[in-house]
Amino acid sequence: MDEQLFRVPPAEFIAARDAEAKRLRAEGDKEGAAAVKALRRPTVGAWAVNQVARDHPELVDAVVDAGARVVDAQTILLSGGDPADLRAATAARREAVGAASRAAVALAGPAYRDGITATFDAAAADEDAAAAVRTGRLTRELDPPSSFALLGVAPPEAPPSPSPPPPKIDEAALATARQRLDEARAAAHDAVRRAQEAASQAEAARAVVADAEAEVERLSHP
Repeated sequence: MDEQLFRVPPAEFIAARDAEAKRLRAEGDKEGAAAVKALRRPTVGAWAVNQVARDHPELVDAVVDAGARVVDAQTILLSGGDPADLRAATAARREAVGAASRAAVALAGPAYRDGITATFDAAAADEDAAAAVRTGRLTRELDPPSSFALLGVAPPEAPPSPSPPPPKIDEAALATARQRLDEARAAAHDAVRRAQEAASQAEAARAVVADAEAEVERLSHP
């Protein structure tokens, strides 16, 4: 039944999907219900492409075959073939994409022409895109292929980015920083020494105070 859901116009998809999931759940098919519930509503353009793929698969076959012929013509041209063959193959692909697109636009409306055409262009240039279109289960239009894909060639590799030069060391600033570090270490050492001496003096003073307090206590209670 989930296959039939992709026949349902997008405006009615959610209600039909939820009803089907509810039916499956009532029959005890929890996994099937969850799978149906997870289906996403197709866009209008994708829905129209799905209908063409299901009702007129020959149009999709023509798009895919025309795309393959462009690749073949490009390969032959690189081996010294006639450029006219590539131009003819490209024109044939354009005609095949146009025919499939017109069939889908007749269902969706002219507002969705660009997305529909991009989807069939993608199917002509890429095997995975073609397989996706042929399922009749698209939920969104496909991105258009690059101009290199339309020509049937791989895009040129970008030259590797040069490594940035190592940062220059400011020798004068480094020397100043090192001097400040040495001075800070010496000051810290001196402060620790003075603190230790103060602690010893404080301890001696406390001993004197304790002796004096003991003497006062002794004299106060003969």
